[in-house]
Amino acid sequence: MQSRPFMRAIIAMASAGPVRAQEAASQDWALVEAPERSAVIAITRFDNGITLAGRCVNGAFDVTVAGLPPAQGYSRIVRVSVGDEELRQETWTVGADPAVAFSRLPAPFARRLAVGGKLQIAIPGTDGQRGTRYVMDLPPSPTTLERTLTACGRSLVDPRDTGLDRDAPDGLSGGLDWALRPRIELPDSVRGRYVTRATVTTSCLVAETGSLTDCVIESEHPGGFGHGREVVRSLRTARVRSLTPELALGGQFVTFTVNFLDE
Repeated sequence: MQSRPFMRAIIAMASAGPVRAQEAASQDWALVEAPERSAVIAITRFDNGITLAGRCVNGAFDVTVAGLPPAQGYSRIVRVSVGDEELRQETWTVGADPAVAFSRLPAPFARRLAVGGKLQIAIPGTDGQRGTRYVMDLPPSPTTLERTLTACGRSLVDPRDTGLDRDAPDGLSGGLDWALRPRIELPDSVRGRYVTRATVTTSCLVAETGSLTDCVIESEHPGGFGHGREVVRSLRTARVRSLTPELALGGQFVTFTVNFLDE
């Protein structure tokens, strides 16, 4: 598990030197290595207060965005685009600090970020307040961000990226429902320990029968307690069905996000 002091130290290191827009196009991300934590971290920070970090810590990979307007609850809706992409909705997991969020599909997101270009993050308004949009000149990361991916055994190129639903909402991604629900148990490693919540996003290939194969743990927060392994185990006997006759099951990818709450 990544402790709060360690998280604060990473944000502090990132905050030490803002990346200015006119400099961003020619600079790679900063690299931070902490062997005592088995950590390799790529960081870039902008003058508007947004900090991005791609991190491999104890074998778990994530992408964090700090400096956002504080959120309530365990997840938040954002709209994101990189380069020439159109803004599209994504669901991110909120950290212990409500101004920090984690991508639920961090490796695909990191591969998009590594190319650089214009990054937009739009936060919807709430309670009658206007939303916020951040537009940043994202520095490309030809080596540093990719180093964090390889440190966690993640590929630099993955054909699955094009088939994934970028939103990764709670439950199943769009167009599908459960024909046979997975039975997910709380991992033995967290029983009796102070781990009050966790979020796991998994992607799987759907067979024509509705069974799920080639499942990959896309993100697990916090890592190190076995929540991801428990989700993958439960999906072996689960089945999905299409909500519309036009949607064929065989060959498509599905994302599945589950929130563990230990109350």
